[in-house]
Amino acid sequence: MTTTPYPISGIVYDIDGSSVVSGATVTAYNETTGEELPTNAVATTNDSRAYVIDLANFPSGYSDGDVIVVKATKSGTDKIKEYRTVVDTSQGSEEKDLILTYYDVLGLIKEILESNWRKGNTDLQTPTIKKIFDMKRIDISSLGNKDYILLYEMPTIIEKNSLGVSKKRMIFPLSIDIRSTYSREHTIKVRNEVDRILNSNIISPASGWDIIDPDRGWRDLSDKSIKLWRFVLDVEVEKLNMDRTNEWWS
Repeated sequence: MTTTPYPISGIVYDIDGSSVVSGATVTAYNETTGEELPTNAVATTNDSRAYVIDLANFPSGYSDGDVIVVKATKSGTDKIKEYRTVVDTSQGSEEKDLILTYYDVLGLIKEILESNWRKGNTDLQTPTIKKIFDMKRIDISSLGNKDYILLYEMPTIIEKNSLGVSKKRMIFPLSIDIRSTYSREHTIKVRNEVDRILNSNIISPASGWDIIDPDRGWRDLSDKSIKLWRFVLDVEVEKLNMDRTNEWWS
């Protein structure tokens, strides 16, 4: 083991690959020794959006050939980047720019809906958007005049053959569940706004995700007896670029 400085540095970019991110947290984990950088050695991107971490700050230092995972996260979002590298003491340092992506498809859809919502299209009302594990049940009697959009998914790996080559694809069956106590007409406006946002912000390659078969159509699960208006859309979202030879979730 050595404590000779071995800095890893670079710039943290947002999912578009060009917008730099300030205030991102960058840390590292040594897979070989099982050690993490201590809190006082974790980097936060500065005004120039650059980061520097030093492997010499691992409690036991590091050795040539150690496998290191560098992780960048953006506070308040579901964006992350993990980069896997191997220590080469003959180089003495490494430069690596990191482009954030979404590790959570629910967070991706949530942010797309929230950042693009036009309340003028929905009677000046903005829905509360929740990932389903944030809110397991909703007490209809306590809703009042509110709109909710619930998001939930179950990941599955699907094997696909292309030109005789087997390739793993990470597919997320995702449900977008609209619930409202306003009126059917109002809930249809909410449904139309979700359609508008998804159609105009179809998940781009820059985000690392893609929508498969987005036109399945909404299911009407409204319950008139309790004045609950509900529409559910089922889509499949694919995590792109699953090659993990050098980078995880690249």
